Amino acid sequence: MGSGFSQCASSLRKPCRPSIITISQETTSLVPDFNSHDNNINLFTSVFVTNLLETAEYKLNSHEYNKSINLLLRATQLGSACAATKLGSIYLNGFTTTSPDYNSAAAYYFIALKFTLMIPHSSWDIDIILDIVCALTKLYNNLLSNPKNLDILNHGLKLMSEIDKNLQHPYFIRICSYKQNQKRRASRIHINYCHAITAESKGDLLGTLKGFEECELIGQCGIESADKLIKKSYVCMQRLDSTRPKVNPICIQCNYEAKDLIDIWNLLNCTKCNNNVVCCGRECLNEHIMITHLGRP
Repeated sequence: MGSGFSQCASSLRKPCRPSIITISQETTSLVPDFNSHDNNINLFTSVFVTNLLETAEYKLNSHEYNKSINLLLRATQLGSACAATKLGSIYLNGFTTTSPDYNSAAAYYFIALKFTLMIPHSSWDIDIILDIVCALTKLYNNLLSNPKNLDILNHGLKLMSEIDKNLQHPYFIRICSYKQNQKRRASRIHINYCHAITAESKGDLLGTLKGFEECELIGQCGIESADKLIKKSYVCMQRLDSTRPKVNPICIQCNYEAKDLIDIWNLLNCTKCNNNVVCCGRECLNEHIMITHLGRP
């Protein structure tokens, strides 16, 4: 995964600029020790991780960056999704280097998602999930420019798909307050937008449309970052629609009829016919040109 978890821990450097990151004291999103039947152990670990997070925040705001990061690493090793999210934020914003380390940031955000999936969705912290997917939207926009990153991004999409599926669970929706439900919808918009832009980078037009359409279907939620993505999705849908052949989707040469949207986009227009007819492929297009425009049998 580019820069993995162990590599991140061993290659820490002093940050080049300060940051103020607020760490919630209300929840640690801690993965419980399912192998232990002693509730006191899980309680002790939760209290210990909470103390680590509080101390990490204090060290960070005191500009003791390496100490803060080491505390967050310790909390992450103990199963804190919150700590992993904060580490992702540090690498995303470039606090440990002269520039952002997107691969390391992705690694920690994916760890946070894995931790989240290990606990019952009824106990999820929707604020942490929204923070993660907002950051991943920024990451995906930056990493998609390099095709070598597709394996990393596909791994993240699988995790986000699992998150999205749970966010649609009727029980989870029922237990959310109005404000939490708005954040739940915002999280889903970010997730589907990441799916859409990744599909578009791979030339998967059907997947692209599905992602953007889902963003529009979820609708505005009052969360600025997500509402902006809905507007972007609409613009992208209009752009894609303008490239769709506006002719009868039947090959002029062999009468093949395109049945779905992806087939329609794959049809080739005949420019010599002023784009009024289409062919199903290069072979049919060449035959059509030879017979119709060059007068050859």
